[in-house]
Amino acid sequence: MRNAIAVLSTLLALGSISNRYLVGQELVLDLDPRVQTGTTVGSDPAEFARVGRLAYFTAKRTARDLWVTDGTAGGTRWVIEALALGLHSITDLTAHGGRLFFVGNSVADGAELWVSDGTAAGTQRLSDLAPGSSASAIGQLTSTPSGLFFAGQNATSGAELWWSDGTRAGTRMVADIRPGAGGSDPREIVAYGAGVAFQADDGQAGPELWLSNGMTVARIDIVPGASGSRPGDLATARGRLLFRADASGGEELWLSDGTSAGTRRVADIQPGAAGSAPRDLTVAADGTVYFFADDGTHGVELWRTDGSTAGTRLVRDVTPGPAGAPPYGLTALGSRVLYSAWTFAEGHEPYVSDGTAAGTFALGPIAPGAQGSDVRHFGVFGGRAVFSGVMRGIGSRLWITDGSISGTHMLTDANGHSVASRTPALPGPSDWLFAIDLGRDGVELGRTTGALQSTGPLADIAVKPRSGSPRQFQKLGNRTYFVASSSRFYSTAGTAARTVRETDLEVHWAVRVADYFVLVGRRNSGPVQMWHFDP
Repeated sequence: MRNAIAVLSTLLALGSISNRYLVGQELVLDLDPRVQTGTTVGSDPAEFARVGRLAYFTAKRTARDLWVTDGTAGGTRWVIEALALGLHSITDLTAHGGRLFFVGNSVADGAELWVSDGTAAGTQRLSDLAPGSSASAIGQLTSTPSGLFFAGQNATSGAELWWSDGTRAGTRMVADIRPGAGGSDPREIVAYGAGVAFQADDGQAGPELWLSNGMTVARIDIVPGASGSRPGDLATARGRLLFRADASGGEELWLSDGTSAGTRRVADIQPGAAGSAPRDLTVAADGTVYFFADDGTHGVELWRTDGSTAGTRLVRDVTPGPAGAPPYGLTALGSRVLYSAWTFAEGHEPYVSDGTAAGTFALGPIAPGAQGSDVRHFGVFGGRAVFSGVMRGIGSRLWITDGSISGTHMLTDANGHSVASRTPALPGPSDWLFAIDLGRDGVELGRTTGALQSTGPLADIAVKPRSGSPRQFQKLGNRTYFVASSSRFYSTAGTAARTVRETDLEVHWAVRVADYFVLVGRRNSGPVQMWHFDP
């Protein structure tokens, strides 16, 4: 299911805020204590990956090495030195089965799969895709119940599907789908059941849908011959795959239960070579799949399907005729969907649909006139959605909806004034935290319960006219932690009095691990180091 949770970009002006420095905070370990004349040298920790209560990351000494920490100095260890193992980079850190898998790159061996249990002895190379100095490449690491799948490439077999159970003996090519150096080029690897579904080209059937359980592969030949159906936009609904494929009649909606007999075109929405090009498949709470498609008569509009031909239909022709701007922003709101649709008279405005023509209607207009409100993000929380809409002459304003016209309104402050906002963020303890642009007063943190005149300042993080620019919101217990105001670390429980500055560190990165945080930052103008913060 696609759920368009909006990403934070700006924030609001607020009241007084208490400070508490250095409470529960300590330097975990100075990974690089060296000092050079006229400058400082830091380890620059990055690429954190959480595996249970441990956090793996890379940090620089002579090269970017692999480290692991439990958030304490004694529990922070140098797992491996990259250069000692001939590695010039460590990337793609992926948790699977309680251990860390990653791609180690070297000039001698190219890219190979590695695994670590957090100790030097337990860190080993699992694959030898290209023995010797021949180039190799690895990507698309995908964790499944049956093992770790990935796309591996070497000069002999080309790009093929590989699998690992976490041992050297158990790391192997699943199948040489396309013998020879060309390879089958597996793409869009997604977990499906206990294995994966993906697109691959065996050189005979063209790009087709394939399935694997890690032991065998099976091709579902949608288009007989060498052209292939080029399946894409794979999604899972009720244990079945829905996807877009071209069966010599343009791209249409297809469904598969993982067998050739159970794979079929759901509907020929636009007969002929053009196809309806289904996109943005979104699964509602009742299992109905919504998507955008063009039947050649009505233009790109909202469609729905239950997986049957009879149950696949145009929901409503919002913009009559084939012309018009395509809709976007399809987002599930319980058993209904929200999206932005365009009309000649009103431009882009927010719409809601329950899958029927009568139940598909505009929630506005948010901005009267042909320009529209240009709604682009719906942040769904607790059966309602917060979104921002652009109003001509005013700018972007924050709105909320429960999916009804009467339940859609602009959020206002205690004085009844509208709130300048861009993108909703995430829910606080009992409300929303979001981004508000205050113009010359900058960007600060705000809150709303969604009720009229409930939107207002939470904490004044930065001295005017500077902006607090809160970001990196993370929940722990009943508090929300974030970085703001010259990269300081804050937390809030939803009121100005309960919004506090946790540290005087300049924080570049805050990562929650279990019930504590690992902070990457520095004090004053010192080197960038890793710190432990225990609330």
